Amino acid sequence: MNKWFILVGVVFGIATVVLLQQHISSIESDQVGEPYLTLKEPAAKGTVVTKKMIGVVKLPVGRGFEQMDGLVVRHTKANVSWIVGRKMTRDVPAGFLLYDYFSDDVDQRLSGRIKNGYRAITIPVSTASSVGHFVEPGSRVDILATFTVPVDPEPTDSADKKTLSPATGRVQMKDVTRTIQQNVRVLAVGKATTRSAYRSIKRGYDNVTFEVTPEEAEKLVFAMSHTNAGFMMVLRNPEDFKKNTLPMTEWNALFEDQ
Repeated sequence: MNKWFILVGVVFGIATVVLLQQHISSIESDQVGEPYLTLKEPAAKGTVVTKKMIGVVKLPVGRGFEQMDGLVVRHTKANVSWIVGRKMTRDVPAGFLLYDYFSDDVDQRLSGRIKNGYRAITIPVSTASSVGHFVEPGSRVDILATFTVPVDPEPTDSADKKTLSPATGRVQMKDVTRTIQQNVRVLAVGKATTRSAYRSIKRGYDNVTFEVTPEEAEKLVFAMSHTNAGFMMVLRNPEDFKKNTLPMTEWNALFEDQ
């Protein structure tokens, strides 16, 4: 009988240890979660965000909080850099920082986002040409294209043998790649004009809308009608506004350093 009581006591003891360990593990898992940004105090519309205004809260993983992605700003270095210095577009209460707090009013038209003297132009893109769909509203990009052009675009004599192909007797042509525009601001990807709308896109997009000058718009339209394979975009660091003097690239340039 004593042995029976001892056995029961041992079983209950083991069960207690197991339950206690599970409880401790549960508490530990609650401490490890996804970090999100918060606003420490309420802010009025037009307030510029500073680092001192921002807090961080970690939410447990696997408790349904993953549904907040795309709505609440995660705590990452890139997101902090993106949010600091921005103005609130509405009165904001203390608590989680939503992407919508920094987007234009929902009812505002795209035309209201275009700076005076600029225009909006849309071009078709693919996953590759849009940097894997990492180009988003507010991004800065350079636009490149490849063309077939005469070897000598301005021959002094149309019959100059240097510009004629020995095989066909026609003007010799070559393929070149050129940067058409630099540091162009993205207004929209597909129909998404805000970052939160962009994050909700599940299957990517097939067009991008840029903000350009009238002269740049003409160049893009002309280039679009003559390019061999459409435009390619290269994504810039958001703090890089420098425009470089770049030569056209052709076959010879690929082997100059070989």
